[in-house]
Amino acid sequence: MGDGVSNQAETLEFQAEARQLLQLVVHSIYSNKDVFLRELISNASDALDKLRLATLVDKDLVADTDDLHVALEVDRDARTLTVRDNGIGMTRDEVVTLIGTIAKIDARRSGVRPVVIDVGSPWRLLARFGYHFASLIAIIVFLAIGVSATRAVVFAIVLAVVLSYLDRAHRLTPGRLVTALVTGVRGVLAVTAVCAAAGIITATTTKTGLGPQAAALLIGGAQAATSDPTLVLVLTALLAAVALSLLGLAVPVTASFVIGWVIVGPALLDLGVTAPAAAMFVFYFAVLSEVSPPTALAAVAAAAVTGGRLVPTMWQTLRYALPAYLTPIAFVITPAGLGLLGIGGVQRIAFAAGVTALSVTVLAVAAGGWLPGVGPAGVPERVLGALAGVTLLWLEPVPVTVGAALAAVAAAGVFVRRGAAGRSTSGSPANPVEEQL
Repeated sequence: MGDGVSNQAETLEFQAEARQLLQLVVHSIYSNKDVFLRELISNASDALDKLRLATLVDKDLVADTDDLHVALEVDRDARTLTVRDNGIGMTRDEVVTLIGTIAKIDARRSGVRPVVIDVGSPWRLLARFGYHFASLIAIIVFLAIGVSATRAVVFAIVLAVVLSYLDRAHRLTPGRLVTALVTGVRGVLAVTAVCAAAGIITATTTKTGLGPQAAALLIGGAQAATSDPTLVLVLTALLAAVALSLLGLAVPVTASFVIGWVIVGPALLDLGVTAPAAAMFVFYFAVLSEVSPPTALAAVAAAAVTGGRLVPTMWQTLRYALPAYLTPIAFVITPAGLGLLGIGGVQRIAFAAGVTALSVTVLAVAAGGWLPGVGPAGVPERVLGALAGVTLLWLEPVPVTVGAALAAVAAAGVFVRRGAAGRSTSGSPANPVEEQL
């Protein structure tokens, strides 16, 4: 703000993009008075640093850098708080340029244009190269008619070779076929070794009785906390989820599922969970282990591809995936949860899909702190959203009603928060940005 600032006010009209971004900043970040004051003091500190640096670069600049300070002046009668510094601020032209273009991010000023790639019609591409999917469909068909898995894969490979001759440029000639087979074998060596190890673990667990003992430990741990059958099932599912997440660390999904089914599957089956629900529960957490810290193989791969930082990428991935960790519990705790697996009538499937979609949406708002199309959610709304999302996963009429009511209250709280933020800044101009220069 500087000591040599004049009191002349000037109203400036900026580009539409700049106005929209400034409105977003004003109505989100600067709606918090503490944040706004810290930002002003931080700007004043930057002005002091700018003066200190300028005296080092420009030997002709004479300034007393021993008395650099930021002063806060309170006028209770006028109800104002003035932040004053004796550093170097921006000139008028710098203010107009930097605010008007938001640090020159306007791509049009630099002549940047979108990159247009002519890939042609996707339907045309599918019509020409869609035959590649025939071998995958063939595997499903062969398995459905009772052909063994090995024979189904062999027949599918033969079909792929035959269909490749439809494209003259990509025919699998004998030389190309050998190269493709060698590349494929090399690609599956790592997975083969892990799956072989998983087979050894599975056989050992089965032959020694470790699997049933592990299942008994899970059920016993839940029964030690409560004797209610429903709560025992819920606690067992939670313990099984933790166990599956740990078993799947740094292990491919297939191996994780095989090991998890041998160890955790019997516990769920003993409590009356149907085989499809138990299998999908285990498979679901086997997949989620790919984003579970501390290994989080999917997040590690994403960070490597994008060049992002590993740990922040890992935790952000976990934050996005949090609702998914709770959804599988709906498979096993209520009969209506089977609707998520397509088991049951149309009414059950529609009910389970609709309620679970609402639950995941509310949990996403609670995890992300933002209601799409409305604005940020505060701590109370996020807590209510979390409670609503968890309650909705209990697919019974009463819990669903309570969860929907909590979700409505959380959404109303976000709307109220947005209205309060709008009223607090209603005194500021809607389009122009006023700045004293």
